[in-house]
Amino acid sequence: MGILDPPVRIAPRITSVSPALANGVSATSHPTINGTASPLGLVSLYLNGSVVGTAFADANGAWSIALPAQLNGSYNLIARAVPASGVFQMAINDPKQPLENAAGVPATFEMDLERGLFYTNNTPYADQASLIGAVNGTMNGSAISMGGFLDPAVANRVTNGTIDTVTTGWNPYGTATLAVVAGELEFTLTSVGDSFSQTVTGYQGRAFAFTGTGRRGTNNSNSPFLCVTTQAASLPGNVAGANAVTAASTAYTLYLSSLGGGDMYVGVKGSSGSGTTLWDNFSLIEAMPYQGWASFATGSGSAPPSFSALIDAVTPATLPISGQVKVIWQVDTGNQRDRIRLHWASDGTIHLVSTGNNGGLTDFTLGTVAVNTRFRIALGASVGLNGDATTGYAASLNGKNAQSRFDASTYMVGASHMRIGQDVGGTSVWDGSFNRVAIVKGRQATDWLEYMAALPTATPRLFAGDSYIGGAGGAVLPDLYETATNQITLNIGVGGSTFQQQLGFITSRPYLRNLPLIIWDGSNNGMVDIASQVAIAQQIWDWKSDGRILFLPSIAVPNPGQASSASPNSNAAYLKQYRDALIAAFGAAHVYDTVPTLQALSTGSTDDNNDVAAGLIPRSAMLTQNNGEVHLSVAAMTAIAQNSTFQAKIATL
Repeated sequence: MGILDPPVRIAPRITSVSPALANGVSATSHPTINGTASPLGLVSLYLNGSVVGTAFADANGAWSIALPAQLNGSYNLIARAVPASGVFQMAINDPKQPLENAAGVPATFEMDLERGLFYTNNTPYADQASLIGAVNGTMNGSAISMGGFLDPAVANRVTNGTIDTVTTGWNPYGTATLAVVAGELEFTLTSVGDSFSQTVTGYQGRAFAFTGTGRRGTNNSNSPFLCVTTQAASLPGNVAGANAVTAASTAYTLYLSSLGGGDMYVGVKGSSGSGTTLWDNFSLIEAMPYQGWASFATGSGSAPPSFSALIDAVTPATLPISGQVKVIWQVDTGNQRDRIRLHWASDGTIHLVSTGNNGGLTDFTLGTVAVNTRFRIALGASVGLNGDATTGYAASLNGKNAQSRFDASTYMVGASHMRIGQDVGGTSVWDGSFNRVAIVKGRQATDWLEYMAALPTATPRLFAGDSYIGGAGGAVLPDLYETATNQITLNIGVGGSTFQQQLGFITSRPYLRNLPLIIWDGSNNGMVDIASQVAIAQQIWDWKSDGRILFLPSIAVPNPGQASSASPNSNAAYLKQYRDALIAAFGAAHVYDTVPTLQALSTGSTDDNNDVAAGLIPRSAMLTQNNGEVHLSVAAMTAIAQNSTFQAKIATL
């Protein structure tokens, strides 16, 4: 090759990944991509079609580019110069990823001090300080406060906020009068309580920042003040007010929540004295704790937000002083009027409290936690108008059965600020520590909350099935098992459901896939034949993929309102065949037959003896003696929960 010959171009190639992939999968979200190219050539790295980095190859043609942090998933990488590389495929499965809700949507905010994960608004940050800076937060020891984010794309909801030529939109009350003077709104009051305001309709459960600029005219030192209320346009009371205006023109801001879907009233209220004050530049803009909060809205207009939170912390070394609390976490409207709060009381109990317009809405006592003790809480919040377990407020402490409220009077409290470890004004400070705080979109289902609230040392047991699991007449098998063993249980049983429907309930919850599963379609609802039933069980087995399943075969029950069962019936024999088919398919270790346990409860009466002889459950074990009763009594369910064989089979899963 002569000195004037053109250099030989080497097609860029991706040769390896650091740290090394395991079967094509990276265990870190930001691996380094290594390759070769023409010596000293410029290489661009494309990830799924977008440039994520460039580098010059060294004198030997080696180059490396570190990927920005990515969410878990599969990716195509191409290194381009002239010519480009071929496609290199890899996947990312980094355990240090933000919390996901049940739909797989990552948290909008996560501070995980144990794993060193700091994340908000789809962006990871290097450390806690960077995260707090990204949300314009402040720190007070371990306590954090953030809020007042105003999306610049959101419209001002105030009519005639700039008051250039007319008073349109603003209405005086009492003896007050309004006029426009040199582009400002002149407010003249002659009586205490005079006011002017305008009405803003709806926007339930959202928070807003109301801003206005005011100054004294001829009014004395007891000047009017900016205020908001949800009571009436005349601003009669229950108002949140800014400081009275001074001689200098000053901008004031108030935060408020539109509670219960009612109207908001914003304006200015007189205190005492008389004379004029001048106002301008009014605005009412939705306010949020941080930018990602906007994704919690369930729709446009008046639709309220909906979210869930996970808090993992350690209690302080001392209890709060009697009559006081230490705040773990809260969202509010910049004051104490509207808030959702977790706090630790002087008796060691943890409470979830929601307050709107200074009135109490919800107060759950979640449980007691001792000093210097780790705990986890998962809570969900939304308006409760639907009246079902996917709405309203719910919270679980350490995975225990969640407390919930979801009636039509369960209002959503708007949030303009979020505080971790302190109250408004930096009071009631948490002097314990935090491991993790994460906020996700949507009021998550109760089983999600209970699962996420379980401590890392706990392995919850998942129960699925019809009413024999979901509960009837107070006979809830998972709860009775939890009492008997002190194990955390998650209950996704639904009364009256078929085995096919239960398959859907189970497989729609991938976050529960690795838990031991106990499933009992007790009344064999919708059973077509044994082969079809076992085929559904096989689908559940295949979805689980780890064999951690215990099947409880359906049972045959007597009809307590009719004559004694003097001889075996076909249903009892058929369900014995079903039991045997399950054992043949999955092994005896994965099947627990409840019939012997229940038959052992026979009272020895003629009816019970005949029922047992017929292969049925003794009627004394039924919930009632009503004609057509199919449910078991609390005593019967307790006998199953306390059975040593039942417990041992679950323990081996």
